[in-house]
Amino acid sequence: MMRILFASSDKYLPELRRAVEIKTRWLILRLIRRGVEVGVLAGLRDAGLIGFLANLRTKNYRRSYSRNFGVSYPVWRAISREDALYLLSMTAPDPVAIFRSARS
Repeated sequence: MMRILFASSDKYLPELRRAVEIKTRWLILRLIRRGVEVGVLAGLRDAGLIGFLANLRTKNYRRSYSRNFGVSYPVWRAISREDALYLLSMTAPDPVAIFRSARS
């Protein structure tokens, strides 16, 4: 089975709801239907409910990354570059697709 990781330093759904995030989710759901194992690695921000819950999880588990369980595929949110590289090695995807949207 192929494993793909979509990576971005920006926030991801539902924190940020722009065209890039929505189209990435659309693509991910179609890949899942075709049997591909897909995940997202996104930046972690302190603002909003997602940021609050992620910060709570990072403190409880004593790590600086978090995993969301609200969607049908894993979404990891990392604070530092080192955490992102660790998550990359932990998930061991076949290809990594890096996306970036323009900042608002």
